[in-house]
Amino acid sequence: MDRTESLRRRDKAAIWHPFTQMADWEKDDPIVIERGDGNYLYDTDGNRYFDGVSSLWVNLFGHRRKEIDAAVRAQLDLLAHSTFLGLSHPPAIELAEKLLAAAPAATLSTRLRFFCWPATSPSSMRCRVTTSRSRIGSPRS
Repeated sequence: MDRTESLRRRDKAAIWHPFTQMADWEKDDPIVIERGDGNYLYDTDGNRYFDGVSSLWVNLFGHRRKEIDAAVRAQLDLLAHSTFLGLSHPPAIELAEKLLAAAPAATLSTRLRFFCWPATSPSSMRCRVTTSRSRIGSPRS
């Protein structure tokens, strides 16, 4: 059995893929992505694919950008992640200051939304669409 087929079998035995029709997934020979470079993804057989969704919008500037990779590595040497629940960290403070300098009329509410957005945006948008309300968590007027 070749490497790609082995990975496919192991994937099907161990992983549930969200937003995927698993019955179809298990019948097909899924593509197994091994690496990315620029705007392209490469599978375990060496085939190249244009990453048209930027790996679902989290990789806006492409894969393996030297300046981004260097900044991430430098940050990982210090701290991979920290919550904002009663804590802060220098990169967040520096980014917030730069954003406020660019948009000085920002309010505390705007600042809070910015830092919570990655975790809450999809569910907030779904709530807004479902309820036709622009403000979630406030009484309906």
